Amino acid sequence: MKNIQTSFFLILVACMIVIVACQPTETTPEPETPINQLRSIDPDLASSMLVFPHSTQIDGQLPPAPDGQIKMEVRDTIFSVKGYPLGNRIQLLKEHHSQDISGYYVAVKGASFYFDVPEEFLDGQYIAEEESDTSSVLILDLDPGLEDVNYPLTVEITIQPHTPTGDPLDQFDRVITVEDPADKSVCNTIAAQPSNNRIHWIWDYTIREYNGQILNVLAPDIATTVNSIAAGCCAPLTGKSYTVSSSPSCVPNVNTPHMQWKEYHIADFSVRPYELWQIYNDGTVSVWSVLLQSIYNRSRSDFCGPFIAFDPSEEDIYGEGTHDFVSGGEQFNFDWSRWDGGYRPRGGTVIYTCHTMIRCWGVEEKFSAVYKKADYSGPQSPNGFFENYLAFKEWFD
Repeated sequence: MKNIQTSFFLILVACMIVIVACQPTETTPEPETPINQLRSIDPDLASSMLVFPHSTQIDGQLPPAPDGQIKMEVRDTIFSVKGYPLGNRIQLLKEHHSQDISGYYVAVKGASFYFDVPEEFLDGQYIAEEESDTSSVLILDLDPGLEDVNYPLTVEITIQPHTPTGDPLDQFDRVITVEDPADKSVCNTIAAQPSNNRIHWIWDYTIREYNGQILNVLAPDIATTVNSIAAGCCAPLTGKSYTVSSSPSCVPNVNTPHMQWKEYHIADFSVRPYELWQIYNDGTVSVWSVLLQSIYNRSRSDFCGPFIAFDPSEEDIYGEGTHDFVSGGEQFNFDWSRWDGGYRPRGGTVIYTCHTMIRCWGVEEKFSAVYKKADYSGPQSPNGFFENYLAFKEWFD
């Protein structure tokens, strides 16, 4: 099992230098049984290629699992990219709120060992409270490293979500396929024909880093804390609440008989549940998203109560305009003729395969936004093609 930082830095290099054309290399005849076929790789070797943020290796076979009626957002194939940052985010939908998923068992079919992978988030990030009882996220990848393999590389895996006591809750048999973004002979575009308006790109996650260090990971339903401390003063004799700006007697970390400093740990948040793109080869582009926030309001809070006030908001985001991407190209910039909402994407370079697109932008502060290709299957709407996206998102056994 490999360290995930290796994959991350490979993709950062790709974002900085873009993707250069592949240099011609000497070719050898295909072996009679190519290594990228399902049965051509030793299962234990394939297991060593699995990449997780953290995991524990367990010898033996997976335990039996019941049919817990949990659903997965992937129907059959988990598509990954050679040099993929952080791996795939795979979301599961629980059947019951009582199903406590604390981790996952992951195994390659036929291997002599498997992995226990815990749920994990970076500091200051969490699944928003209203979502935590219904969804769970697994992060995984497959990285052949220096192994001499042909792409696409496909391996069969089994995933079992489990409880804190290690009891499996359900089982999913899937394949993970790694595609090479340098091979433009397979897929050389992110754009679709305008007549094929069902094809779209779904936001998977965004890496934000500075000087090679990951600052945070933004993703659907993963809330990022805006404020972690609510602070102000309480006048104990009158029971009135004050802020630093509303009273000169309210001084941070100073307590007197007439004014006491109060601090409370809070978790307000900002989160985007989804982001969808349609990119056409006639040079047009459209984006749909929504921004949900619950922001701490200092002036409405009562530090004597205490009562900490929050201001909830929901902002629909929609944009349409033109782009400069050409087939086989590496640049992806935009000119928005219409933009509704505060969040606005920035242009830069793009890395892509048949099923994954990675937008990269920034110099010192760098961003890598990963998207999955999908076929729209929801209802039409007069108020927007992707209105109520979360309502029609498909889940699979």
